[in-house]
Amino acid sequence: MRPLWREPVWDLKIVAGRILARKSIEPDDCAFGAERLADLDGWALADNLASAGSRCLVADPSRLDTVEAWIENRPLRESLA
Repeated sequence: MRPLWREPVWDLKIVAGRILARKSIEPDDCAFGAERLADLDGWALADNLASAGSRCLVADPSRLDTVEAWIENRPLRESLA
């Protein structure tokens, strides 16, 4: 997934998000998704990581601190609206 995410092409990043959302990916493997929060610069990417993100939060609620910091990023929040 990392090679897909490194490319400056949204479609490849969306594919990486969909791979993360597969039920075969363990919630414990959420580090990649958490690292990518800062890279989300549009609703399409955020939507594709949402499913995987919710499973990761259920598996480890302490990850909410990372999500809270991300949501409080006003410029990003406005770009996703």
